[in-house]
Amino acid sequence: MSRIYEKWCIVFIFLVWIVSVHAQEIILTKQQAKEDLVFLLSELKANHPNLYTYTTEEILNDWYTSQSQSMDDSLSHKEMFEIISSISPILMDGHSYIYPSESFIKYFFTAAPLFPLDVFSYQNDLVVLNDWSTEQTIPKGAKIRAINDIPIGDIKHKIINGLSRDGKNIAYPEFVYHEFFPTFYAAHFGFNTTYSIRFEDASGNSKTEEIKGMERSRMRMMRNKTPKVSSEKGIRLDVKNDLAVLTIPSFSNSMLKKDYGQKFKKEISDIFESIQNKGIESLVIDLRGNQGGQLSNGIYLLKHFMNQPFRCVSAYYKTSKKNKEKQQLVRMNSKWDDLSYPTKKNHFDGKVFLWTNGGSFSCSSIVAKTFKEEKRGMIIGQMTGGSAYTNCGGPDKSLVLPHSKILFTIPKTKYDLVSDMSEIKLGVEPDIFVEDHFSRYWNPDDDPYLDRVMEMME
Repeated sequence: MSRIYEKWCIVFIFLVWIVSVHAQEIILTKQQAKEDLVFLLSELKANHPNLYTYTTEEILNDWYTSQSQSMDDSLSHKEMFEIISSISPILMDGHSYIYPSESFIKYFFTAAPLFPLDVFSYQNDLVVLNDWSTEQTIPKGAKIRAINDIPIGDIKHKIINGLSRDGKNIAYPEFVYHEFFPTFYAAHFGFNTTYSIRFEDASGNSKTEEIKGMERSRMRMMRNKTPKVSSEKGIRLDVKNDLAVLTIPSFSNSMLKKDYGQKFKKEISDIFESIQNKGIESLVIDLRGNQGGQLSNGIYLLKHFMNQPFRCVSAYYKTSKKNKEKQQLVRMNSKWDDLSYPTKKNHFDGKVFLWTNGGSFSCSSIVAKTFKEEKRGMIIGQMTGGSAYTNCGGPDKSLVLPHSKILFTIPKTKYDLVSDMSEIKLGVEPDIFVEDHFSRYWNPDDDPYLDRVMEMME
């Protein structure tokens, strides 16, 4: 985000006021809201390649009827966002993302008073990781019971119900819920200059504190002053005795370049050369929180440790443009459903462990599916948030709904990951379940995943 110099302060304050008012007070008539829903359904039926995997046209039409009949004569942006988001558990496609309007997003990134706590969802509790507020009155590890007198269970239900997911698998919404809590709290409950937090401390005492909302730029500045855990340092290799842990936060070329100044294939090539030179015999691939990216990068990674030819995708489709009235899928001839072969240079032949959680999505779930299918090693952790059976991908078609200006993305491609699509279940199940713990965000060495691998190696 650009720095605003002193001579632009007056202009900045004026623009923030305009954006703030616009973001908070967009009012739609009932007719306008209906027109947005009709537009969205029309685009989905014409363009979404995975539309009828988990739902039917009748169910989608019933959703429209139900929402149209129950809506008020006028709707705020927040109310309309909740209506649009309610299609997520019906559509059940994790790559169909829903965002508030551009004016809302601008306000969020510039001057909105955001919820100033980092949190983690643990055993149905929302646990405080860090308090960035000026008051500094909420201790680490505190369990939030209510925000502004709304029970945390009600908050969680509303947010998760509106989040994208693959099928009936809510592992990914569970991850997004705590990872991006300030964003989705604001979208569903608005911005607040003051947040009343009722919480339970480590001793089990119930307390209530009021803290002020904080601009995103100030929160980022405070975060940057704290020690970073491994997932915030890009692709990296940590060697612990005879075990190497390769952390890959993303398969996205653009994200890796922007956030970490890294190129995926160069980093992976250099790391596997280092692994070979060090004579390492056991390797962990950490895909926790890796929400995907280019499938070519996932295949490139697999080539460095798979021990036989493998296939990640069974079939690849796009939506036909010939018939706008009725959706048709066209199977494409592409490299994605071809066999891939292990590389000969710097290939790793030792033991491999794969770490996953609900944030392992899209390309990460495809990598995990292939890894398990080929029996290359042990998957440790939790079920992936991404499907083990069918997936969508980019490029996306970005929609701006005509009246509410809510943003909606529709993926243009569909990947069947298995040859038998008669029964589609959930994500990739781990071989050994390990419950994640919030303490690793403060101390990366205090990691239940790592502890489990070390026990297995004894």
